[in-house]
Amino acid sequence: MTLANQETLPALTGFIVVKALPAWTSLGFGEQLVLLQAHVEPVLQRYHEQVRLLMYDVEKALTSAATDIWVWESTDRAAYNQLMVDLQKTPFWGRYFEVLDMLDGARGDAIFQLSSWQFRTGVPVME
Repeated sequence: MTLANQETLPALTGFIVVKALPAWTSLGFGEQLVLLQAHVEPVLQRYHEQVRLLMYDVEKALTSAATDIWVWESTDRAAYNQLMVDLQKTPFWGRYFEVLDMLDGARGDAIFQLSSWQFRTGVPVME
């Protein structure tokens, strides 16, 4: 199954909270891009049909120790787990970014079937 099937929710969503380290922030944008293309793009290419990455820049939130949140959506837990192993072998894991927290979860616990449950306040639940 691929992410192209819009009717299927991801089997897993992973939130990785990271902090950019001086080895990364001291580089110019062009240098950062070269490193991303050399180290991260090949890993993402291997799993592009099973895993999707969304990146959020949060360093402007002055109260946070984090600089970025990487959100991974996957239809295949094994592919997601292997992607994490492969990413840990790159300089991005530990040299350029410190991983502050990893939260992996699945939507749709039986008690909270979002399509049939609503808050009493009338606030819609996003699906």
